[in-house]
Amino acid sequence: MKIAILVPTYNESDNIAKLLPALAAVSRRIPDADFRALVIDDSSPDGTADAARKLSNDLHSERSATDVLVRREKQGLGKAYIHGFKTVLGLKDGPDYVLRMDADLSHDPRYIDDFLACAGGGADFIVGARYMEGGSAPDWSWYRKLLSRGVYFYNGDSLTLALLWKSLRAGEPFHWVLSSQLFLFPEGLLYAVSALIAPTIRASFLVNSAIAVALLYTRYWLLGRLFFETRRASHAFSLLAVGIILLYMWCETAPNINGKAFVTLYLFNTYYYGVILCGLLVLYWAAWIVLRTNDSGYRAKHIAAPLAGIFAVTALTYFSDPLFFLRCSAPLLAAVFILRCARLLRGWAAILLMASQLAGIALGSAGRGLCKAYLGNPVTQYLDFGNVMAAARLVGKTMSEVAHTPVAMFEFGLMALGMLAALFAIAWVWRQRPRDRSCSATGPWAAAALIALFAAGSPISSVSGAMLTGNA
Repeated sequence: MKIAILVPTYNESDNIAKLLPALAAVSRRIPDADFRALVIDDSSPDGTADAARKLSNDLHSERSATDVLVRREKQGLGKAYIHGFKTVLGLKDGPDYVLRMDADLSHDPRYIDDFLACAGGGADFIVGARYMEGGSAPDWSWYRKLLSRGVYFYNGDSLTLALLWKSLRAGEPFHWVLSSQLFLFPEGLLYAVSALIAPTIRASFLVNSAIAVALLYTRYWLLGRLFFETRRASHAFSLLAVGIILLYMWCETAPNINGKAFVTLYLFNTYYYGVILCGLLVLYWAAWIVLRTNDSGYRAKHIAAPLAGIFAVTALTYFSDPLFFLRCSAPLLAAVFILRCARLLRGWAAILLMASQLAGIALGSAGRGLCKAYLGNPVTQYLDFGNVMAAARLVGKTMSEVAHTPVAMFEFGLMALGMLAALFAIAWVWRQRPRDRSCSATGPWAAAALIALFAAGSPISSVSGAMLTGNA
């Protein structure tokens, strides 16, 4: 059995002096395998290539050898691996298996035995992970572990924004075909700002995450200002809200894309988080309108600006991501309708609020029609009512899998408490509403009821909508 091991390097002279002897030791204890390491060095100024060549001569044996491939300049880890794969797979007598290892010793050579055992059992592709059962990163600092987990700052979906930005800046012909999200607003805009500020892609993810946290904080602060008399109280409310979300994220130690993440993937650096930020902004404007229009001194002209904001943000966000309808528009429309039925909102204000949302959805949908050449899955193709039961079973299976850990159960408990708190707030506002139902008296209660109804309705409409369309 022939094994090729790809080891990209840049300024790894100290680490390569430890790694290559460790690989030679592995070859000595596996008698039926021939090992050949390929060090792909990007002209490291610390002499990594020379150190590798010297070790190659010292460690060479019948079943263990090392080749050194030097490239003229630093071209990055990805291209180094591509170069390495092309080199070993292009050999006339090529290897049976190819392993890739980082040179910083974060990939322990002692696990090669386990990899080969899996290969002998018939596996075609084997992946090792630090966060699977038995995995670890004992020598990493807390900061490195935080970055590696990625759940707080970025994940696989994040690469879409980075690759799109890189493609556009390079002037490449635009032949992208996206799934159902165009993520141009606000995700694309915010990532463009982050990429202009940050020197590297990883740094751009961190900057983008910081911007997302700041905007999230601002949204909650605006909502707090509607009800609290002091700025200090609004800041305390914002800190509490963001703190709860970060606690949710801490519970999601290893979220899967479109799988077991209920919070993380929808907030940072994916094409989902814009729906949350824009939804909270639209909710603030709607609550402001409810609060002000129940004052007898307010007329339609006084709310023209927030109505225009609702219309514009709804149109742009729905154009970029149709999930906005399930996560924001549907629960908000239902909340406004309920308030009107309860006579806690003026009729003309309810009509204007609902019209601004529906008009925004219509305009966003029309815009998506103009860009259908770039959409792999238009909204109409998402409607698959025949798979409702399959989607429901998938939701149940996911909940069951996630619930196997105490941390996940804690997260579920927090979510249940949040839902109960929203329902309790609805009941409390209803009981405490002024009995005379004068418009000036019911403003704060109606605005509070709107937010509580939205908080209770958004997760329900999101999950039920996903199942009803067979896309859970």
